[in-house]
Amino acid sequence: MFILKKELFCHVCDDYKEVHIVRRNEVYSVKDEKVEIEAEVCICESCGEELFDKELDELNIERALSVYRKKHGLLSPDEIKAIRENYGLSQRAFSKLLKWGEITMNRYEMGAIQDKAHNNTLILLKNPQNMLNILDNNASVLSQAKEKQLRDKINLMLSENAVTELEHNVVQSVKHRNDIYTGFKYFDFEKFRSLVIYFAINETKLFKTKLMKLLFYADNLYFKDRTTSITGMQYARLPRGPVIENRNLLLGLLEKQGIISMIEDEETNGEYIIAEVDSSEIYLDEDEIVVAKHISDKFKSFNSSRISEYSHKERGWKETGTGSLISYEYAKYITLE
Repeated sequence: MFILKKELFCHVCDDYKEVHIVRRNEVYSVKDEKVEIEAEVCICESCGEELFDKELDELNIERALSVYRKKHGLLSPDEIKAIRENYGLSQRAFSKLLKWGEITMNRYEMGAIQDKAHNNTLILLKNPQNMLNILDNNASVLSQAKEKQLRDKINLMLSENAVTELEHNVVQSVKHRNDIYTGFKYFDFEKFRSLVIYFAINETKLFKTKLMKLLFYADNLYFKDRTTSITGMQYARLPRGPVIENRNLLLGLLEKQGIISMIEDEETNGEYIIAEVDSSEIYLDEDEIVVAKHISDKFKSFNSSRISEYSHKERGWKETGTGSLISYEYAKYITLE
């Protein structure tokens, strides 16, 4: 019970009185179905009479509708509105495209309970491919300008979904348990991406071979002082030095996301990496930035061959078999003199 900061007219007291609210279970009828909710009602402070309050009555009705929707798997008005707005359509245009009555969407967004068939259609339209199918069949109900606008929006959403799915698949392919070969950390794609951006911004031509070594040193130097890596990446011992698993998939994903571009170098016939975003896309904490800067400064003048040769001096590379994973236990031997 609590006091409501207003007065209501009490017909028993024949005067305006302060009220308090009590919560109690009440049964409402929704679509001929009994729905029980915890309702709030106003009680006169002076005589204890229950008083009608429009705002509370509307809230109680909405609670009953919400319970009914949840029970029957129906979308809420806000969810319905979000689906429509996601495609940039007015209520009228959306209804016309679906060949529903012009005021149908307005009713649903204002709180009316939708039928099951309409609800199922709306759920399907969360997938832009289904909206594209409807647009292909019913485009004539829209103006040419609106059709083009919607089609462009759908194509953008499909492209973004494809990149999101690609990111999920790629990240899953390199996820490992957090053990000594990952620096006791699960793979963190955001940290990996941030380090790549940082090094790409601070290098004139960042070739993949050099990037692999920069990542290796950043992770291992960080691990040396904190017993955890930055990215959670595993590094394999290959002839040209430490290399991350699925490097081409990961870099290809960053390129697909518009984070980096791979540029063909005419002199070497190789590819170097440039950042397509600025430092605002780097999500590293202060300690991680300090390590990244130290690594970047240390190897600023090194080309790919020189940094590869440098990495061959590391005990972890020397004592690990070709193709095998390099344990972060060897991080304690890295000095970067």
